[in-house]
Amino acid sequence: SFRTMEPHIATVLQGKAVDFNFTYESPDEGKKDLSAQLVPRWEESGAVSGFYALVTDITALTEVERMKSEFVATVSHELRTPLNAILGFSEVMKNELFGKHGVAAYKDYSSDIHSSGQHLLMLINEILDLSRIEAGRYELREEPVSLAHVVEDCLHLLSLRAEQREITITRAIESQLPRIWGDERALRQITLNLLTNAIKFT
Repeated sequence: SFRTMEPHIATVLQGKAVDFNFTYESPDEGKKDLSAQLVPRWEESGAVSGFYALVTDITALTEVERMKSEFVATVSHELRTPLNAILGFSEVMKNELFGKHGVAAYKDYSSDIHSSGQHLLMLINEILDLSRIEAGRYELREEPVSLAHVVEDCLHLLSLRAEQREITITRAIESQLPRIWGDERALRQITLNLLTNAIKFT
């Protein structure tokens, strides 16, 4: 409707290009999702005398995005259910809640299973985050974060993979490094991606 476009028209008449999406109810075709691009039309004098508009029907694209989001959410839920059981039982085994392991190595194995499960859970969360980012719904959970702690956790998660490839990871972290302000989960995923690629392509 014109009311939806009115503030954008005011902006473009000030000499600034505008991109935005809006919904239009057509008497013949029903509800339509549209994308609009408005570009100012300049006169030789330097004044804006009007604007050019390009409006694209994105109804089908919006529906595809909705179906993709639903698919990602469903698959993520189906993966989380057995993964929660793996994390829960491996934590019980790792902490030896029902008694000591007969073989000491089993405690290390259960710890590795738990760590790998946590890594898989973070990957699932990353897929969900990408879906939210594409939909413009991703929200940062910002807080003071110890980068040294994040790096240590990521190194522990990937230590077995590095060992299997006979790769030694060397870290150099300032002892007095202050906490930084950011989203810990996002920083952890960035660090994991960097380390995973370093191991994979070395």
